Amino acid sequence: MRKETLRMDIVSRGRFPKEELFRLVHVCGAFVLDPSLALPGRGVYVRRSLEALKALQAKKILEKTHHAPLKEGEYERMVELCQTKTPFAS
Repeated sequence: MRKETLRMDIVSRGRFPKEELFRLVHVCGAFVLDPSLALPGRGVYVRRSLEALKALQAKKILEKTHHAPLKEGEYERMVELCQTKTPFAS
């Protein structure tokens, strides 16, 4: 039997399965969405919910903790994926 992989949500600090989270990777001074979960580099995870995404943007968590913003357009892309309830689409 295989253990479920849990990752920490940067907003709530709770642990969730990878399937319930977005992975963001720091690339060239900004964070980008990693739909394949395979980009090299340090990644952070955010829960796939509108509440978590609003808190991420309102509290500027990435800027405070990692001193890098979310790349332009990535927030809107994550909101769209949350609303459609579909898996990642590149």
